[in-house]
Amino acid sequence: MSTRDRTRDPLFSAGDETEGPDGPAATRDDGGRAAGDDDDLIRDDADYDDGDDDDYVDDADYDDGDDDDADDDDYDDGDDDDDAEDDDDDGDDADGDAADDDDADAEDDDYDDDDDDDAGVTFAAVAVRQDTAWTVRTLRDRALRGLDDLLADLRSLRSEGVVLGFVCVDDDWCALVRPVPGGVRVLLSDATAALDDDLAADILDELDVDVPSEEEADETDEPWPEGEFDMLEDLGVGEQILSVIFDDEDLYASDQLIRVAEELGLGDELSDLVDGCDPGDA
Repeated sequence: MSTRDRTRDPLFSAGDETEGPDGPAATRDDGGRAAGDDDDLIRDDADYDDGDDDDYVDDADYDDGDDDDADDDDYDDGDDDDDAEDDDDDGDDADGDAADDDDADAEDDDYDDDDDDDAGVTFAAVAVRQDTAWTVRTLRDRALRGLDDLLADLRSLRSEGVVLGFVCVDDDWCALVRPVPGGVRVLLSDATAALDDDLAADILDELDVDVPSEEEADETDEPWPEGEFDMLEDLGVGEQILSVIFDDEDLYASDQLIRVAEELGLGDELSDLVDGCDPGDA
């Protein structure tokens, strides 16, 4: 076989160089393709790759479309708006609940105020007579805790004249308490008060009178005074007068005491003291 024929032989191994009549033969590569052919293939591949790049750009454009999806953003914004509306609703509910609570508190306050208005006058006072003049003043609240406390305050005055204690509780019941040498004289406007009050119970105990039962208290609506109706006899106020005053069921307890004070000549002084007391004071 001639040299020219060998260079054209398709079985000629790649990479071998031969010379033909026109000079060195072209180097063969990749299964017999010439290098020039490879350059053409590379350009074709480049064009193919460019096509792929273009496709990638298209894909990128698609992705960008996803990122810029206004519908998704609008959906998210819609959720935020819904959340804001929910927050507003919650705020309105909270405001409404707070307003309801305030209204309830206001109603409670009104109820409490009504209770205060309904509460009667409570006080402990002492009247002292020197010669023919009376002086009246209030006692400490502890005087209402029991008979021993009341007597201790009355006797602490160490007056040589007449000492007379006036007690009123919630304008519901009252008592007269007069310390005397060797003891005390007392008068209670309503024995049923001893069911709920220690001072009233002490007064009945001093009188050696039993405290009424609940059944006995429920069976009567009339006044139930107990005590020594002649305790002011030496001061010009007899038993009959005190009986009339304490049997009058139309008089409040404070009014009963003022009536007694009027009989003794110190009605204005005691009335002024009562007027200066707030309901429920004790």
